[in-house]
Amino acid sequence: MTSEAALRLISLCLFCACFGSFIWGMARFFRVAGQVPFGIRVVQILGGAMVVLHLVMLCRARDFSAATFSAAASLYVASFSLFWSAVSIHRRRPPTLCYSSDLPEHLIVAGPYRWVRHPFYTAYMLAWLGGIVATRQPWLLLSLLLMSVLYVRAARLEERKFAASPLATEFADYRNRTGMFLPRII
Repeated sequence: MTSEAALRLISLCLFCACFGSFIWGMARFFRVAGQVPFGIRVVQILGGAMVVLHLVMLCRARDFSAATFSAAASLYVASFSLFWSAVSIHRRRPPTLCYSSDLPEHLIVAGPYRWVRHPFYTAYMLAWLGGIVATRQPWLLLSLLLMSVLYVRAARLEERKFAASPLATEFADYRNRTGMFLPRII
């Protein structure tokens, strides 16, 4: 096996670890409050199509250099780590699926939530970005853009739910000191 083939194989494994974790999360971790929301169906269908597209492009990627691999692997590892760190924090009380209409019952400000308000969505976006870097296909930015629109809409809905809940004041303070998807530097 050539070093390029080995790097591609490792990238494929990292890709599968990330997206396999996300699929597990939707199927086994996140709670369903009532009916499965229409928005989550859109995420599942569009996300599924984008996963297949990224997988095909990863398999077909040419000139897999060490620099490309390092950058993509870093994004995949960061995504995987952030996702499982957020899962760990919610172990006893998993959150509901995105686009659910329930009001939040508790506010988590520990673990990755110390830095970003929506670590799950950040993890997903890092994985999409990892695929773009690994394949060096700029047109795959469309997948990141489409999925990010869905994640931003879901995050805004969740924040409106917090604002309408008994946790509104506590959430407002948390929101003022924490970034939505990226840590606040100042």
